[in-house]
Parts: sequence; structure tokens; C-alpha cells
Amino acid sequence: MHRLIACLIALSLAHVPLAARSQPMTMDQIEAAFAAGDHDTARAGLASLISDAPSPQAQFRYGRMLLEGLGGAADPVEGLRLLRAAADAGQLGAVTYLGRVHLTAGPTRDPERAARYFHHAAARGVAEAKYYLGILTRDGVGVPQDAASALTWMQAAAEDGYGPAQFELSKHLADATPPDLAQAARWLTEAANAGVPDAQFALAREVQAQGGPIAQVIALFTDAATDGHVPSQRALGTLYLTGAEGQAPDGVQAEAWLRRAVQGRDLVALHNLGMGYLQGTVLPSAPEQAVELLTLASDNGFARSSLALARAYEDGTASAPDMATALQHYRLAVDQGSDAAARRLGALILDGATKPRVPPHDAVPWVLARLQADGEARARDWLVARAAEGVRPAQAGLGAWLLTQPDGAVTARPLLQAAADRGHVPSQFRLGEAYTTGLFGDVDYVAAHGWLNIAAASGHIRATQMRDTITDLMTPDDIAAAQSVTRAFFEAARTQPPVPTVSE
Repeated sequence: MHRLIACLIALSLAHVPLAARSQPMTMDQIEAAFAAGDHDTARAGLASLISDAPSPQAQFRYGRMLLEGLGGAADPVEGLRLLRAAADAGQLGAVTYLGRVHLTAGPTRDPERAARYFHHAAARGVAEAKYYLGILTRDGVGVPQDAASALTWMQAAAEDGYGPAQFELSKHLADATPPDLAQAARWLTEAANAGVPDAQFALAREVQAQGGPIAQVIALFTDAATDGHVPSQRALGTLYLTGAEGQAPDGVQAEAWLRRAVQGRDLVALHNLGMGYLQGTVLPSAPEQAVELLTLASDNGFARSSLALARAYEDGTASAPDMATALQHYRLAVDQGSDAAARRLGALILDGATKPRVPPHDAVPWVLARLQADGEARARDWLVARAAEGVRPAQAGLGAWLLTQPDGAVTARPLLQAAADRGHVPSQFRLGEAYTTGLFGDVDYVAAHGWLNIAAASGHIRATQMRDTITDLMTPDDIAAAQSVTRAFFEAARTQPPVPTVSE
């Protein structure tokens, strides 16, 4: 449409005599050029019009172009002067625009001035200004915080048909106590119909979750994605990649939308596109390209991509099997927060499949992850053996797990004691907490205070808080006895060799 308008303008000018072309453009012609994206023509026309007969509308449009650098070099000083002149003349577009300018980070930011401009425009019925006043009043920016007034402004803007306000009102109603889900759904639909991409995305997700028509889901995602909404581009591409009831996979659409989302720096899209090339079912099989994409996502901290690379190197999906490289990626995925990677590493340890050998201190958290997931017997047996060998992380981890199991406290105590004696601060805290609650039998405030004090000396905040709480429940003799426990621990620690620094 914009190209069509620009062509019509060009054709109309081509048939105008030269003498007539020297006449200044009308404001309607300038607005048409601006709407068509022909900023050079619009700016030239405005420059001439401003010098001859500066109207508030011309001042607003030219001031904005100068401020944003459209159609030529930016001139913020002159741009602001013209915008303020237009606003002083009552041009509501300039008033609202100046409000946004003074909310933007930078030298012109002035939230209080922004609020004054928005009040002026809102009082004259500008829905966008009402919306911004709702945001400012809700957050207490430039105006006193007032939740009731914020809701009033937001409702007014929503009822005026302003899409972003309808979306904000929908979220507010959904999160209210109690929530008003019917009205929240109503305003979400209104916002989506108004073309708000975030609302279209949210509504598509809601329809999808409720098992609604897949055609509606695709239409909503497509509208938002076409408008440049990256999460919708990713969701649409993923839907075409996996397929859904009523929609068969479509490799062409999947690749196109995922690539657009990747251009928007979406890591999930990057991962999904890489997996599509790796699997080679809906998308063409392209292992090298898959590894390149997954590596890029992994390098940006995306744990699922690190895990996918580890599996690919382990089973040879992308190249010849390479356990050493697989282990590197599994470790990276664990560092990035992947529990699945930790469990897989635990399985490899238990299977004896890790080459080169992994030190027990490093392996303990992975085997522990398998134990915590399903209580796997061989994981427990491995940890028991390592604890018996004096591996402190095994003592601490197994002891902590046993505390969570029925009748496990008796077995946990010597393990935690061994780790605590060797300086493991979390185990010191767990011992203190268990003695405080009577998990080992009777409550023992002396032992509890002693261990909590030892942990607190290493900066354990919860230990400090718990110790201070139980101090009020103890007699002076009990406190003295607990302090003796603490002194004995540190005196013994000074005579023991340091515990080797290991990964725990």
C-alpha cells in the first residue's frame, strides 16, 4: 500500500508543469509522502511549508522528523522547539509525542513533564495519553503512585479502543485477587483484534492450551509474526516444525519463520532450527549446519542446545562418536542449569562409560542427581562407597538426601558429621537445624547452637538467624556449653591438614 501511494505521488508530479511543481506541497501531500515512507520528499515539503506558513500540524510533523533524523540529519534542538510550539498551539499529536519523548531514556527524560503533557492530552480525549497515565500512575513515575487512579485511566483508554491499554487491563484482571477471568479474556480478545502483537501471541497460546481451533492459533500467530513479533515467529515456526492436530508439519513454513525469529536473536528458535536440521525429518538433514546453530545457542548460554550437542557427539548423530567432546558439552549444560544433563552424566558414571576417567569429587553431583530423581539403587550404592572412601561431597550429598527420606536421619547423621568435621558448611548448618528440630531424636539446643555457630562463622546467613533465635530459648549454662563445642571445633581444625580444594 505504501509503495502504491508513493507511485501515485510520483506519477501525479510527473504530469505537473515545472512552474506548478515549484508551488509548495500541501499538508495532505506531505502526509501522504510520509505515510508512504518517502521521508525525503516529506521533509523537503515541510521545510518549505514551515518557512512560508507554519501550521501546528506542520510543526509537529517536521519537529518529529528532525528529532528522529527522518529524511535527513537529526536536529534535536530545532525538533524540540517545533514540537513545543505545536503543543502550545494545542496540536494533540505533538502533546502526546512530547510526553513519550520525555519518558525516553536520555538527556530529555523528564517523567514529571511527560505526565503533564499526558494529562493535557488525556483531558481532551486522547486514548494513548490515558494509557500512559495509567502506566505512570501504576508505577509512581512522574506522579504519585495510585493503583485506583491507574486502573481508571487504563479502563478509560481500553474503552476508547486503545489496544495496548486493553492488553494491560486484561493482564491486570487476570492477576487480580480474586481474578476476573471472563473480563480478562474479553479484553485480551479486544486487544488481539486491535492488532496488538503481544495480545495476539497471548491469545494464541490460550487457545492452543484450551485445545481450540488450530486455524485460529495459526492466524493469530501469523498476524503477530508478520508484524515482526519475534516470539510469534518462533512459535509459528515451531508449530509448523512439529505439526499439530489439524496441521501437518510444513518444512518450508517452519524454516522460513524460524529463520526470521533467529534474525531477531531468539535462542529458542535458534535451537529449534538446529534440531530440525539435525533430525532431518521435516527440514532437510544438515548435520554441519545443525551443529553450527546449536553451538551458537550453546555459546549464548542455552542449556538445551548444549545438551543436544552432547547427545549428538555421544551417539554420533552429527559426526563420529566423540565421548570426550560429549562430556565437555554435558558439563557445560550442567553449568547452564540442565538437570537432564546431570542425570545423563550420572548414568555414564554408573555405566563406567566416561573416558577419560572423571574424578569422584566431580562425579558426585551427577550421581546424586540420579538418586534424587528416582532413588536409583545403584546410584545410592555408588555414593555409599564414595562416602566410605572419605569423599566429602559424597558424605554431604548422601547425608542431605537421607534427611529427606523416611527414617533416614539416623543414617544421615554420621555422614553429615564427617563432612561437617572436615569443614563442609552446608552440612554444619544441616546438623544444627536437625538438632534444633529434634530430627535425630530429642531436641538438643547445645549441639544445635554449636553447629549453627560454626556455620555462621563461615558466613551462612540462615545459620546465623537460627542460632540467634534458639539463643533466647537457652540457659546461660547451655550457651556456655555450646560455645565450648564451637571452640573445640576450631581448635581441632587448626591442627588438621587442610582439605584439598575440589569441585563440589
